[in-house]
Order: sequence, then structure tokens, then C-alpha cells
Amino acid sequence: MSFLDFLRKKSGLQYELVEYKLDDNTFRQGIRLLDSKYNGIIVTVDPVVKVKEENDMINITFNFTIESNPHGIEVTKDQLRPVVGDIIVDLMYKDYQ
Repeated sequence: MSFLDFLRKKSGLQYELVEYKLDDNTFRQGIRLLDSKYNGIIVTVDPVVKVKEENDMINITFNFTIESNPHGIEVTKDQLRPVVGDIIVDLMYKDYQ
């Protein structure tokens, strides 16, 4: 089991990539959260994600939008930021493999 698989299992990181329709002619890649706390929420991440290494730590900077919240879960972007950040790191890791 890789370290990332261990973290995913420990953190319960669950998501799926979806095509999100912005309007009749525009679609974006979205992320549907599948964990019990944020189940069903769809976010889109702006295309520019900055990765910077500082003091043996990796810092990522990104913007995202909550596109859909079908269950009306009370949540702020600040609460979702760590979850979305973990997913971005997971996707970058998968792309790197």
C-alpha cells in the first residue's frame, strides 16, 4: 500500500470526477465529493494551481467554486478548502505515477 493510499484510507478521501455543465455550450471538469459529511457537493477548480516548495513543505495555491450543493449542506469555502486541496494533491500524484 502506498503512502497516498494509506492517507486516503485514513482520511476517508472519497470523490469522483464529473463533467459539470456551466451553460448550454460550456462544460468543466468537476469534483463530486462522496464522503458522508459533504456528499453530493460539486466543486470546480480554476485551471491555475500553483505549487511551491518552502522549508521541505509543499504549498499549493488554488481557487475553486462550489457549483452544486444538492442537499443544502451548510458549508463554507474555508471548510472545503482542505478537502479540495487533498483531492488536488491526490490527482497530481496519480498524474505523476
